[in-house]
Formats: sequence, C-alpha cells, structure tokens
Amino acid sequence: MQSALIRIENLSKSYRHHGKINAGAEGVTKVIDDLSLEIITGECLALIGGSGGGKSTLGRCILRLVEPDSGRVFFNGMSLLSMTPGQFRKERPRLQMIFQDSSLALNPKMTVAATLTEPLRVLFELSKETARERAEALLASVALPPDFLNRMPGELSGGQRQRVAIARALATKPEFLVADEPTSSLDCKNKGQIIELLKGLQVRHNLTLLLMSHDLSMVYETCDRIAVMQGGQIVEIAPTQEFFDSPGHHYSKALIAAAVGQSKSPAIVQTMR
Repeated sequence: MQSALIRIENLSKSYRHHGKINAGAEGVTKVIDDLSLEIITGECLALIGGSGGGKSTLGRCILRLVEPDSGRVFFNGMSLLSMTPGQFRKERPRLQMIFQDSSLALNPKMTVAATLTEPLRVLFELSKETARERAEALLASVALPPDFLNRMPGELSGGQRQRVAIARALATKPEFLVADEPTSSLDCKNKGQIIELLKGLQVRHNLTLLLMSHDLSMVYETCDRIAVMQGGQIVEIAPTQEFFDSPGHHYSKALIAAAVGQSKSPAIVQTMR
C-alpha cells in the first residue's frame, strides 16, 4: 500500500469580516470545514470545485502561508502545524507553491537571475558563481535559455513568467508542490505547454503534486486522482477514470455536465457523455 506524503486531519479555517458583504450571521465565513485528506507519495492529485470553495486556502494552509484555526497537517509523518517557526523554516524548502498569477508572484524589480539565485544563496549558502550556474540549469529544466537570467519579469510573456515561477519553486529541490490554477491566466497553447512541463518535471524530480484547477479536460489528462471540494469539505475523491466514468456526488455530476460543452478534448467529451 502506498504511503501518504501529506495527511490532513480535521482542518478548519474561517475568516472574519468587518461588514455585511459575504459575511455570515456573526461576520464569519468558514472556508475550510473539518476537512481530512491524504495525498499519496508520487501522485498528482487534482482538487476541483467552484470559486470560493476553499481550494486556494487549503493549499496555503498546508504550506502555512495561512494558519488554520484547527486541525493537523502531516508531511512525511511530521506535524507541520506543531513546529516552531524555526523548525518549520528548515522543512519549508521541501514544500513549495506555484501561484496562479505569475505577474504577481514575481518581484517586478528583480531580474530572473536574482529571483532564482536568492533562495539558493540564502538556503544553501552557495557562492554567487555556483548559484548562477544552478539558476541556468533551472532555466534549462523549464525550457528557457540562459540569457533570460538578465531579463525582468515585465519583459517576459505570461507563459515565460510561469516557467520562471516553476523554476523558482524547483530551486529548493522540493518533494511536494502545490500548483494553484497554474494555467488559468494563459492562452490555450501555453496552457498545454505548461501542463506537459509539469508532468515531465513530476516524473524527473519524483514530485508529489496537488493541482487546483477548474479545467476538467486538463485534470482528466494529467492527474491520478480527483478530490472534489464544496463548501469547505471534500465531498468525493476517486481515481480519475473512475471519477469520470461514475461520479458519485451530485456536485461532481454537475461539474462534469458543465464541462462537457466547454471541453476541446475529444477524449474527455466522449468519456463524459
């Protein structure tokens, strides 16, 4: 039986609002509600569901970019939420995130070289020359030439920026990647290229991947299992083919039905029909 690299137990997260818009009776919105989930070592798990369903918040809670209200998160058997900031800082390089909007994820005042070499020099204490060599290798791994090191984010296309963001996430040699809608801001051509890139990197670097997406065609062609999130909870989880062949939850059926007319993948259209 395969082991779980990430295990989430009874996780909850609420946000308090200072006003009436989107607020509950007490001005609180529960984004994650007593959620439990396991992510198997080496798999690509898709997390799907509507906007505002808590997908991004869950990813940020796993990486402690957002602190949950309650619950536990284990990485390779270690309790991440019980670690002190100093203890977690030592483990943080092993867990990384690829954000949805690369134009916001990259510092517009830093060159690509500075973006890639900063974590290498801080975390691994590499010399300037060695860090630059590693940065060139990282660019090569995402199919960008070495002269891109001298460019600023504003000089890059959306697809190129996302490749740089992926290279930065790989700089610390992570075991686990959270990819939060990594293709949502890209055109169709770049979407396909980025997904193929992530699939190849997952195999080459033995990565475990949590992929949030609204694109069921991409999920169908990329992921090993699918978890459906609604109202802050996981309402269904199944192997990808099984999910599309016989979805069990009414919300899963609604998501698939909505995707049929939008999909440009003949394989998924045939499957969902």
